[in-house]
Amino acid sequence: MLLTQQYTPEPAASGQLAADLAKGLVEQGLQVTVYTAQPSYSVRTRRDRSEIEDGVQVRRVISVRADRHRTLSRLLSAGSFCLSVLGRLAFSRRSSLLVFSNPPMLLWVAWVLNRMRGFPYTLVIHDVYPDVAIRLGVLSEKGIAARLWRLLNRCAYKRARAIIVLSERMREVLAEHPGVDREKLVVIHNWADPSWIRPLDKGENPFVHEQGLSEKLVVLYSGNMGQHHDLETLIEAADRCRERPDVLFLFIGDGAKKGALVARAREEGLDNVRFLPYQPLDRLPYTIPAADIGVVTLERGVEELSVPSKLYAYLAAGVAILGVVGQDSTVADVIEEFDCGFRVDQMDVTSVVEALERWASQPALLDRHKRNARRALEERFTRSQALRRYIEVLNLTH
Repeated sequence: MLLTQQYTPEPAASGQLAADLAKGLVEQGLQVTVYTAQPSYSVRTRRDRSEIEDGVQVRRVISVRADRHRTLSRLLSAGSFCLSVLGRLAFSRRSSLLVFSNPPMLLWVAWVLNRMRGFPYTLVIHDVYPDVAIRLGVLSEKGIAARLWRLLNRCAYKRARAIIVLSERMREVLAEHPGVDREKLVVIHNWADPSWIRPLDKGENPFVHEQGLSEKLVVLYSGNMGQHHDLETLIEAADRCRERPDVLFLFIGDGAKKGALVARAREEGLDNVRFLPYQPLDRLPYTIPAADIGVVTLERGVEELSVPSKLYAYLAAGVAILGVVGQDSTVADVIEEFDCGFRVDQMDVTSVVEALERWASQPALLDRHKRNARRALEERFTRSQALRRYIEVLNLTH
């Protein structure tokens, strides 16, 4: 049983990854049942409560639909989903659980089910909480909420068969958490499917024609515009590039910061900034390759606690990477190892503009970074590579 609040047709990366993984496990001969919620991230169409997709049994439990712009709404949605899953599985046939930390408190549900019914479970940690909330100033490190969160996490970590993290840096951070046995920590990178998202010439891309991007140097930010993404730096860079009609900053997605970003771009008359809503999943092989440069950004202090999944989609599309992140981050590691772009510090607008100027004035440099991005994906971050590691872990732990 795979537990995750996000699942296709949601465009959120965690939902796509969950569907990819579930389908891959079925292809390897496993019987997989996914417990998830009704779509609410940006897709609002109600799905059947039980259906089979690509051989995967998908069961959607009752939960409050989230308003992605409101913290309280997201908490109510996450809490109601966790309670629904707990109620649904408390009296079901015992089975092995693969639990995404989406939402983070889903780890506690796995622990309760283990204590009540003996369900063995493996955890997949996408973001290290409550650390993210503490470093963003949402929670006090000494506060009751953070201490209780850590206590419950400790219980969940202690009884897990294995704990899968997305990078070596996340492993080192989590190894310091109480209750975590370093021997249980397994690094499995997220991925993209190189046969689904791949480089596509702008002349052959219908999305490029639709948006009039053929003659533009397209700087793309695609995905969640959340609190832990430094997007203000991009708007500042766009302001400084307003006299460059050949450079376009394209934002595709939604999130807590989007409203403020749209308002600022409008107030400052930034004609070189364009916002689009989340696009249907079947358009992803066209929206990502429409870019020349893909932006991956995190706020200071959370770079070791998360690895944005958009990185892998950019690599698959052969898009040069602009990492607006600290040097001690997985994104910076990938850029340096594969020479597929530039890294700049958060709020260093001057360095962002300089990087864009270099790409615009040196087409050979941009082409090299694009080729190296695709090479990085093929060598390190494909779905088949990740699936093999998941199978190894599940065979050892269940």
